[in-house]
Amino acid sequence: MTEPTDPPPDVFAALERCARLAEDLRGFKRRPERLSAWLTAATLLSSDAEDQALVQRTDGIRTRLAAERGAPSGSLRWIYAGVFASRDIPVERFLQTRQALRDERRASKAATMHAGGARAALVLCAGGEIYPETIRRFFSMKQALQPPWWRRSASVTDTVAAAHVLKEDAEREVIAKRDRSRSVFEADKALRRHKHDGARLCALYDADPIEMRKRFMRLEGARRSSRALRRTVTKGALIDWAAQGFEPDHLQTLERLMAELPRLDAMAGAKAQLAHLIAIGGGSATSGIAAMSAVIAARAAMIATTIAATSTVTTTTATS
Repeated sequence: MTEPTDPPPDVFAALERCARLAEDLRGFKRRPERLSAWLTAATLLSSDAEDQALVQRTDGIRTRLAAERGAPSGSLRWIYAGVFASRDIPVERFLQTRQALRDERRASKAATMHAGGARAALVLCAGGEIYPETIRRFFSMKQALQPPWWRRSASVTDTVAAAHVLKEDAEREVIAKRDRSRSVFEADKALRRHKHDGARLCALYDADPIEMRKRFMRLEGARRSSRALRRTVTKGALIDWAAQGFEPDHLQTLERLMAELPRLDAMAGAKAQLAHLIAIGGGSATSGIAAMSAVIAARAAMIATTIAATSTVTTTTATS
């Protein structure tokens, strides 16, 4: 890797703010675990509201969610609360959207949704008021983008379908973008195994697949040149970031941020995604979809950490 450049000052300011927010979140009696506190704090970085007000709002939303049957639980409840607090999303809008999704699924006999529609509702609510047409467009988009059963994931499909609806993308255009991107990655030895993920991300972020491939190669070169990044950043993460338009300087910034982060008992992937979320949280041009993608990816790595820790302690039980 080339000699790292100094990250922009606002990134370190975002890190300092995130640390303060995480510490404040851990001050509640019903507090999140440390990694959850940092992830929740990172979701709050996009808000210009005063920190104490944000923290209190987040706890209030978490309490409200805890009173609802079937609402996100545990650490995920804190993360949802952080997203709602940072984007001024009323809890009622989320609950009404989730119920509307459930009603439409039953009426149309559509495919099962992830977490009872919570993931789709989370993304759709970021766009403002939800109308019946929005709900119908989600299920139509979900059906159009549904992959074959052997590589199907309701979590991924729900998130992406809701994001495309939020962007007001047409199904035909999304499918065409995916097909074009897939053909580019199919011909590339380094990306062939990731052609479906790459195509999905190019369509989601409106990235040109040829340019995205070039960015990925630059990012991969930077990753391979750093021992720390080789241990912490996966190829899947690089594909995601390349589709978002990031360059090697972004990896240099993440390396600096990860070195400053405290020990969080997290797998490397979760820490890298947390650093990524802090980095994009410090910028004003970052899309909400990219931020939510980082939260979801970090949460997935966090679950993997929990499972690994549990299997180390005992082999008689299993959780997922």
